[in-house]
Amino acid sequence: MENKDYIQQLLHKYLQNTASEAETQELMTALQQSTDTKAWENMLLPVFENQQTPSNYQPQEWEPVINHILHSQSAPANIRRIPVFARIAAAAAVVISVAAGAWLFYNKPASRPLAQQPDKAPVSNKAMLTLADGRTIPLDSATAGLLATQGNANIQKGAGNALTYTGSNTTANAPLQFNTLSTPRGGQFQLALPDGSKVWLNAASSIRYPVSFAANERRVELQGEAYFEVKPDARAPFRVQSRSQNVEVLGTSFNVNDYTDEVAAKTTLLEGKVRVQEYLLTPGQQLIVQNNTATLVPNADIDQAVAWKNGSLDMRGLDVKALMRQITRLYDVEVVYEGTVPQGIYGGIIDPRKVYLSNIIEVLQSQGIRCRLEGSKLYVSSAK
Repeated sequence: MENKDYIQQLLHKYLQNTASEAETQELMTALQQSTDTKAWENMLLPVFENQQTPSNYQPQEWEPVINHILHSQSAPANIRRIPVFARIAAAAAVVISVAAGAWLFYNKPASRPLAQQPDKAPVSNKAMLTLADGRTIPLDSATAGLLATQGNANIQKGAGNALTYTGSNTTANAPLQFNTLSTPRGGQFQLALPDGSKVWLNAASSIRYPVSFAANERRVELQGEAYFEVKPDARAPFRVQSRSQNVEVLGTSFNVNDYTDEVAAKTTLLEGKVRVQEYLLTPGQQLIVQNNTATLVPNADIDQAVAWKNGSLDMRGLDVKALMRQITRLYDVEVVYEGTVPQGIYGGIIDPRKVYLSNIIEVLQSQGIRCRLEGSKLYVSSAK
C-alpha cells in the first residue's frame, strides 16, 4: 500500500471530524480501490487503538448491530470489509456499498455537528393519538400513565413509549369507537391493540382501529408502513386494509409497506400465514402489488423488509429517488432535485435513530451525490 502514513493521517482527521471534503473523498477512494484487506487491517488497527472510547458507548447495544452489518449472509460476496474492533464498535455508523465494493464509515452515534451547520436530528418516538370524539393527544410530550378512557377501554402510555389498551370488552350490539395513531416524518411509535396484538408504526404513517374489537372480526386501516405481531383468534380474523391491499391474518408476524409515494405495496411474512388477494403467503415470502398487478417473491429479503422496525435503514439496491423517499420520511425534509438526478444503485445500512442527517449527507457526497440542506429542504444533484 502506497502512502501508508498519509492514509493514516487522513483516517485520523476523519475520525476527529477535521477532514475536509477533498480529504474525505481521497480517503474513501483509497478504500474503494484497495484490494489488500490485510494491509488495511494492519494499517488501521493502530489508528483505532488511539481513539478514545465515546462516553456513551454501550457495547451490548452496538456490537450486535455492527456484527450483523459485517457478517450479513445477504451481503454481496465482492464487498470488502474493514474489521470493527470492540473498543470503537460504537463509532461505526454507516456502511455504504457501491458497485464494486463497500466503505465502512466511522462516526460517533448521534454526534451533533456544529450549531451553525443546518442539520436534522435522528428518528425518535413521536406520534399523535386522535380519540373517537376528535380530541388529540401528542404522545411524545404526554406523561406516562392513563391518557383517556374510551368506552370500556383504558388508554395508557407506558414507560417505554408504547401505547396500550386494556379493559376493553365489546358486546355484539355496541357501536365501535375508533382511534387513530399517526406518526409524523421523523417519528415512530409502538402500539398494543385491545386484543394484545402489537404494532410498530413507521414514520409518516397512521393506523385506525377500534378501541375494542368486534366479536367476529378485528379490522384496522393502515396508511404507510407498520409491522404487526398478531395474536391468534380463529373466531375473529385479523384484517389490515391499506391503500392497495387487504391482508387477512391468521395469527402471525408480518410487515406491510404501502406508502402513497412508493411505486409498489409490499406485504412480507415472517411467521404464520396471511392471505393477500388470492395469494396465501408462507414465511419468507413477499407479495408486491404494482399497478394492480401482484407478484409473489418466494424468497424475500426479510432483514431488509423489517430493518426499520429493528432500528436500521437498509438502503441496499436503492436508486437515488427511492433512497431520498426514505430520507424524506425519516428526517422530515423535502427533497428538491437540481439538474440531473444522480444515477446508479446505492446501498448501505445505517441506524437513523443514532445518526444525524449531516452524517448521511457526508457519505452521499463522497459517492458523487451533491446534497445541500437549507431549512427543511434537501437539494440533491449530481456532482458530475
